[in-house]
Amino acid sequence: MTRRSKKRMTQCILDASVAVKWFFREEELTEQADILLHSDTGFIVPDYFFLEMNSVLSKLSRKKLLADVEVKQMIRALRALPVEVLKSAKYRDLALDLALEKKIGYYDCLYVIPAQITQIPLITADVRLYRTFAGTKYGEYVQWLGDYE
Repeated sequence: MTRRSKKRMTQCILDASVAVKWFFREEELTEQADILLHSDTGFIVPDYFFLEMNSVLSKLSRKKLLADVEVKQMIRALRALPVEVLKSAKYRDLALDLALEKKIGYYDCLYVIPAQITQIPLITADVRLYRTFAGTKYGEYVQWLGDYE
């Protein structure tokens, strides 16, 4: 990943791939995720963010990697975060166009389009998402968690 010039962020759109890092210490980029979590940066998430996290965590429970009680604790911790929630329906058509153009997941584009429109950076730990948009007109709004210090 390339290093970007550092400037203080007051807000960011938070990708679920970053939130997962807060709970799984063996994953890469957990230190950067923790720094972001404990910063004064305000988090913005699409309205389906919590559904996405429920899905990820319940899947880990089905695979016996998490106990049900752990899943519920993690979800409560996420819901306690002070976040601004974006209505994804507002961006659905533009996100579909972008998903078809870039051949990338529709839900990923529901993070990217609001970042571009609001000019608030999307922070992601999803390397495929980051690389898809690096060097495009959306690239300045899709930032790699590994560049966050």
